Amino acid sequence: SGWNDFIWTVPYGNVMNNIKDITDLTKEEFPTLYAVALILKVEAMHRVADVFGPIIYSSFGDLENVGVYDSQQQAYDAFFTDLDTAVTNLMADIDSQRFTAFDLSYDGNYTQWVKFANSLRLRLAIRISNIP
Repeated sequence: SGWNDFIWTVPYGNVMNNIKDITDLTKEEFPTLYAVALILKVEAMHRVADVFGPIIYSSFGDLENVGVYDSQQQAYDAFFTDLDTAVTNLMADIDSQRFTAFDLSYDGNYTQWVKFANSLRLRLAIRISNIP
């Protein structure tokens, strides 16, 4: 009971709300933290797209476009764009140690975050490789 709700409510209720706040606050001043947020956003939402197909992704948090869903293809295109942005931001400051105190996953090692982003990119590419 509730299994299908869990797949939808956790990413939207717990991840996307926090990611929206983080990206709004960090995009300009802290591009590497913004990059990590984008990677986590893709990690959380690609599974939702795989289960449900169309999802609210690119317009999440946009009050003028509430309820506007991206097709699964549009969502995947946005996933790849977000991963490209994340890798670019991380590579621009790859040796920084600013995130070390807060990063419980990779201790602020941006190289590891880039590897994770590229692993996600590979996972997504494999999922769409047989689509005509």
